[in-house]
Amino acid sequence: MRLKWQLTLGGGLLVAGVLLLADLYVGGGSDPTQPTRRIGDPQFILLVLSLGALAGAGMAWAIKRPLVGLTRALRTAEAAWARGESTKLSAISPTPAQEVVDLYGAANALHNRQAEIATDLASENSRLEIIFDSISEGLLVTDRHGRLIAANRALRDLFGINWAVEGRPAVEAVRNAAVGDAIDQALLGQTPECEITFAGERNLSVHAAPILASDGSGPVGTVTMFYEITRLRRLERMRADFVANVSHELRTPLTAIKGCAETLADGALQDPQAAARFVDVIATHADRLTRILEDLLSLSRLESEQTRVEMADANVQKIVQTACEAVSRIAADRKITVTTEIADGLRARCERRLIEQALINLLDNAVKYSPEGGSVVIRAKRQTRSSAAVELAGRLWSAGGSETTADESGTRSDDAIVVEVADRGVGIPPAEVERVFERFYRVDRGRSRAMGGTGLGLSITRHIIALHGERVFVDSEFGVGSVFGFTLSAA
Repeated sequence: MRLKWQLTLGGGLLVAGVLLLADLYVGGGSDPTQPTRRIGDPQFILLVLSLGALAGAGMAWAIKRPLVGLTRALRTAEAAWARGESTKLSAISPTPAQEVVDLYGAANALHNRQAEIATDLASENSRLEIIFDSISEGLLVTDRHGRLIAANRALRDLFGINWAVEGRPAVEAVRNAAVGDAIDQALLGQTPECEITFAGERNLSVHAAPILASDGSGPVGTVTMFYEITRLRRLERMRADFVANVSHELRTPLTAIKGCAETLADGALQDPQAAARFVDVIATHADRLTRILEDLLSLSRLESEQTRVEMADANVQKIVQTACEAVSRIAADRKITVTTEIADGLRARCERRLIEQALINLLDNAVKYSPEGGSVVIRAKRQTRSSAAVELAGRLWSAGGSETTADESGTRSDDAIVVEVADRGVGIPPAEVERVFERFYRVDRGRSRAMGGTGLGLSITRHIIALHGERVFVDSEFGVGSVFGFTLSAA
């Protein structure tokens, strides 16, 4: 209310001055000797206007001074806000009229509210960026012209993007025409899907969708998701290969059995020697079919989600002894010497029956692929897991399988038992080492079948070790020999 009283006081003073002058100059005042003056006297008018101007100037100065201070404070604060600084209005002097104080307070309140909104927006933007970059699938956002607005961390890692994407055409980031076509279709309101092959071996499923305007005017941009399906496609290929391999493995003995049966039916039964030979062939291939089916059933049981290992302390020396006894006959037939290097008192946490089966598979392969008169060595020692990891760093570790069973049950110890089976056999070509744990995969198909192998032994071993929360490994040099092995949790 101060401004109102200032104006009232100034106006009252001006009116009082005008009346006083009128009384003095128009009425002549109390001195009868003075001549009577008139209102229209120019000197009188000039004097009144001069006094009014002075009074108005005084009131204007009284009003303008705090407004100038407020204006300067507002300009200073506005410049700071434009730079992104959170600066309150500086104090102004002298104390302005109450209306100015109210305006000043309203401006500060508006600034405080804007600062709160800016803080909330920054916090929300930070949360959105964290969520955006935490999405495991690649995510690409474009505007209505197909130019990039944002790309999350997964997409940047996927395509090796280490530059600013904003404003660039989408095809520059993904370098694939099919993705560009999908984005163009999304800008037309469609939801296209496609599959691309990236870097020659990675498969991506691409889903593009329009971002629709709230007023229904149409797409204002697009969002495109990139799903990694390399593992899915690999599993599909492995499944197809598995079916083809099973068919091939079963066809050979079935064809032989059928041929022998037809030959016997056509009259070979009348020749005792020929009949005996054909019956031996039928029995041999029937045994082969039995082994294949048994291994397939074992593999199926190991891959079942309901399979759980029954962990217990086991003597490693006894496990090795059982495995050696299982292959003793074939080792003797091939004059293969099997020796052991086992530290005393080694004990492991495992299911003994399964580990015996895994070791027998490795030992059986080593004996079969060693030259006659050769040697096979079984080693086992206890190491810390860190030292074992360093020692085995140069060897290929198998992939796949569930490797969490032992960890979940809390049986994995800090120390590991490393078991190795080394031979001086034919070895494995470098290009084929990574595939030796696949089902039915053989380096030498003819030799493997001749020795009665099913092609499933290493795959079964891998699954057994994976169920224990461990992994198998291989180190091989073609023409020199191979070392297969696995780790167990020390007891």
